Amino acid sequence: MSGSLSHLTFEQQSAVTSTARLLCIVAGPGSGKTTVLTHRIAHMMDTGEIPGRNFAVITFTNAAAEQLKSRLAALSSSDIPWVGTFHAFAMSILRRFYETINKPFPRLLTSRYRLVEKGALSIPSFKEIKGNEVKWNSTVSNVVREIEVAKSRGIRWFEFGTWRSTQPDANSVPIEVLSQIYKKYEELKAAEGKIDFDDLIFEACDLMSERNDFAATIRWYYRALFVDEYQDVNKPQVDLIKALMTEGHHLTVVGDPKQSIYTWNGASPKFINDFEDDFPNAGFLQLTNNFRSTPEIVKIANKIADTFAENVQGRFKPHIVSNRESWTTPRFNEFETAGEEAEAIATEIASVISHGERPDEIAIIARVNSLLPLYAGTLSKAGVNHQIVGSENISSSPVVKAAFNRITTTVGLRGSLPDALSEIDKITESIDASGSESDSYNLLALDFVRSFINESIRSGFKGDLGALISYFKVRTTEFQLMKKAGVTLITAHKSKGLEWDRVYVAGVEQGLFPHAKSLSIEALEEERRLLYVAMTRARTELAISYAKRRGKSEQLRYASDFLIGLEPLLKAGLHRRLSPEEAAAEIQKSRDALNHGRSTPIDPTKALEILRIWRAEVTPAIGIRSLRLTDDLLNLVAKSLPLSVHELRLVDGGAEVAPEIAREIVKICRRIRSNIQ
Repeated sequence: MSGSLSHLTFEQQSAVTSTARLLCIVAGPGSGKTTVLTHRIAHMMDTGEIPGRNFAVITFTNAAAEQLKSRLAALSSSDIPWVGTFHAFAMSILRRFYETINKPFPRLLTSRYRLVEKGALSIPSFKEIKGNEVKWNSTVSNVVREIEVAKSRGIRWFEFGTWRSTQPDANSVPIEVLSQIYKKYEELKAAEGKIDFDDLIFEACDLMSERNDFAATIRWYYRALFVDEYQDVNKPQVDLIKALMTEGHHLTVVGDPKQSIYTWNGASPKFINDFEDDFPNAGFLQLTNNFRSTPEIVKIANKIADTFAENVQGRFKPHIVSNRESWTTPRFNEFETAGEEAEAIATEIASVISHGERPDEIAIIARVNSLLPLYAGTLSKAGVNHQIVGSENISSSPVVKAAFNRITTTVGLRGSLPDALSEIDKITESIDASGSESDSYNLLALDFVRSFINESIRSGFKGDLGALISYFKVRTTEFQLMKKAGVTLITAHKSKGLEWDRVYVAGVEQGLFPHAKSLSIEALEEERRLLYVAMTRARTELAISYAKRRGKSEQLRYASDFLIGLEPLLKAGLHRRLSPEEAAAEIQKSRDALNHGRSTPIDPTKALEILRIWRAEVTPAIGIRSLRLTDDLLNLVAKSLPLSVHELRLVDGGAEVAPEIAREIVKICRRIRSNIQ
């Protein structure tokens, strides 16, 4: 083995030097994925028959592309290959074609909303709602999202109706109308001589299949392809790679199906698990050594991965293995309120920083952006520098400026903060249903503003709306100036690819992690993978926490069901757990609002009778485990009627009813509540 590879492990060396023409490298978190990819590219450039100028390395972000370029420059004396994103690669192919035919390159359409709205207005049955501005904006945004989802899955306008009829019907706009608008959007776009970002890949694929001479030139030029983060590819991107491949071409992809978290963009673990279906006779190698996290953190990651669906694990079931020395056991803390959770985290961070830990090696990770201002506030009180990733441009965001203009017009600069909060909710409602890529930042920005106003109200902010806007601008500027000098506050999605010594995964509770809107099996599976990503960002210290109450709601919250089974691998925090009796009372209290006004209130005696009948029926089947279903436990269950496995665990009192039995009890409780309601 050459000296330049001697620092790599046997696994890594095998991946770097593999002679497989088609190779899929499955790289677990912290396995040195980028190191292996760059060394393989450099090794093939230095020892192979294909010059580096005929290589193309495809990434998903410009930042990743720049990192790869700098690493390759340090590793090889050969020509640096083309490195960039999928869209940039497709654009380079199209530009080359338009130069060949001596025509100007089409202009890029940066937002679909205008043309979709114009197309919608041409349909009489659709424009009836135009009089209601809020409903109109929301509906058009919905259609934009429908088109974006379809394009991310490779669906053209003429295929849309058939494809859409097989999808969950979550849109109030009829499928035939959606199809008409999609078609009209494409016509209007063509009439203006424009293409959108998805068209870049579509058009490149079409060229490769329709223009044989041109396609042959492109295929000759790019004879070795490398794709990073392959678990994030969607169908059009895979189609583009397939269009470039012919016999003799080289293709190496690197990724991890367990870290596939972008299904909204058409990504799926199946593309890496079924790599051999798209590229027959491909070779597979795995990187299972984790150089980032301690054995204790890796054990938790493996435990969560064991719960992933078969179609995610595929053939890649082996656990990752830590190459670090043993360290402290990750902790699990429960708090009475979200405020207590944030204060405890801030206090601990301030303490470890005072003892020499670097602030930029500490992160707080949350499922949603709206939680981050609360943690930012407590860190500020503790005198800890910090940055909210993604907040840098919020104060100058057009949607935030427009929102503040609308609020000041409606309620005035002397208006109250609760009134301002109501206006923010109205603005959010007008785009909340879309979920479109173009609106995603707007929603995050509005979410941030809403949380900022909400926390200001709770903390007793003394001032009117005008004062709050000034304070908001100061704080967001403060976040921007801190950059990497302080503790990082970040969402789980944005944390992918990053790492810190000490990580706090906060707000790990039902309704947040998994998110309340993740209702389908596929969505819940992705939420589970997202937690896996968040936890594996930590090198040495990992703390997981949740709050039993968040905001002004009195409803009892409970830890994420994803944490069930991890208890032996986590060190419980110092915060007192409720006794079974207290837990049952708390759950029952949280249901009072549901019982209010009900003609037939919940009768614990009747519920207990149903549970006892069920116990008698299942006793022969579950044998000795039925001894755990004591009268005391059934009494508590009958009083509280838990609606999740975790709520049941709260009243279980450590009896640890078998998981399959616990799920059956929850089903019965849900049926009892449903019948009573």
